[in-house]
Amino acid sequence: MNFSKRSKLLVVALTLITLSGCETIGGWFEDDEYDPTQPVELTDINQKVKLSKRWSTSIGDGQGDGFYKLTPALADDTLYAVSYTHLRAHET
Repeated sequence: MNFSKRSKLLVVALTLITLSGCETIGGWFEDDEYDPTQPVELTDINQKVKLSKRWSTSIGDGQGDGFYKLTPALADDTLYAVSYTHLRAHET
């Protein structure tokens, strides 16, 4: 074997060892009892804030008969709100 074949063999061997090692240690850092989809216990929030209404506007009847997921957007100090039939903009 010349140096080129040895280096290729070494690279292939190290790659296989490295990839197989991922499966070998995969379970070491997992908690079998932890399920990230389960809800967590809520904690009480004691901080209080005082809110005041600075403006209000009507933008129609909402999303109408469809389910459009209409959400407000803020761009360049302007708040945009939409409904099924209306668009309103309020400069902040």
